[in-house]
Amino acid sequence: MALVIAVVLWSSVVGQENSEVSIRVPLELSNIPAAMMVSRDYSHAMALADLPGTGARFEAGGKQWLVAETTDNVSMGLIAQDMSDRDSWIGILFPY
Repeated sequence: MALVIAVVLWSSVVGQENSEVSIRVPLELSNIPAAMMVSRDYSHAMALADLPGTGARFEAGGKQWLVAETTDNVSMGLIAQDMSDRDSWIGILFPY
């Protein structure tokens, strides 16, 4: 049920922008927990990964996730300053 809600929410926020899902699957196949965050304010979504490293993190489910932009060629942990308001994002966790 949570996955269905996440997919509907994600689709309504970002439409055809599906690169966050394409990064989540390889991470999970490598045993690296992954999630995503979506923003209606920014009409955008980003991947989240449970990895060490520096950079922007987003709290969801009691865990600090490393942000992964998938629509631009930037390093993990980077998020555009004009999209960095944490209150504008919703974390979506996937069952493992």
